[in-house]
Amino acid sequence: MKSGWKRSFSATKWTPFPALCATGAGKLDYANGGTLYLDGIGDMPPEFQRKLLRVLQEHTFSPIGSREVHQFHTRIIASANRTSDELVQSGLLRQDLLYRLNAVEIHMPRLRERRADIPLLCSHFISRSSTLRNKRVRIRGVTDEALEILCAHTFPGNVRELANTIEYAGIVASGEWIRPKDLPYQFTNARPGLGEVERVLAGKTLQ
Repeated sequence: MKSGWKRSFSATKWTPFPALCATGAGKLDYANGGTLYLDGIGDMPPEFQRKLLRVLQEHTFSPIGSREVHQFHTRIIASANRTSDELVQSGLLRQDLLYRLNAVEIHMPRLRERRADIPLLCSHFISRSSTLRNKRVRIRGVTDEALEILCAHTFPGNVRELANTIEYAGIVASGEWIRPKDLPYQFTNARPGLGEVERVLAGKTLQ
């Protein structure tokens, strides 16, 4: 896991396997001069957090297996599903790294705290889903009855749960609109039948 983070971000200059000897640029190279988005900053291994802190302090890094020094001048946007104070107190985030990253902090309320956004998000996920765009019957939206059920849900999985819910419902929907019966069983207390499961799996395969 740690080596995967390291190779992904700082690239690989050398490898003992001849078939993999080609130089590969990492995310730090690609993001240089632009913006690097770090999703789930609290999930980063402590060793990688230490290395990232050094990169941010010195604005340079060296690819794995190389003595070359690459310049790094990039805007960093980091996100987490917990507050920064909670991450530091639980030992998941270095405090000195937080100070380096925390120029501007934006608190995004959980979905259950901003239910008015659910209709807009549903439309967004329907339009962005390649699985739903490839359906023979195009999904136009969500009925008022289904929206009422969605807005009453607590969404412990936050926005990602809503995105997965809309994709599931869009796959099993037989018409142009997502109705209450198309929602997962967590919303309707009705376990999906074999036919619905097969349609979901088929939709995922086509994607």
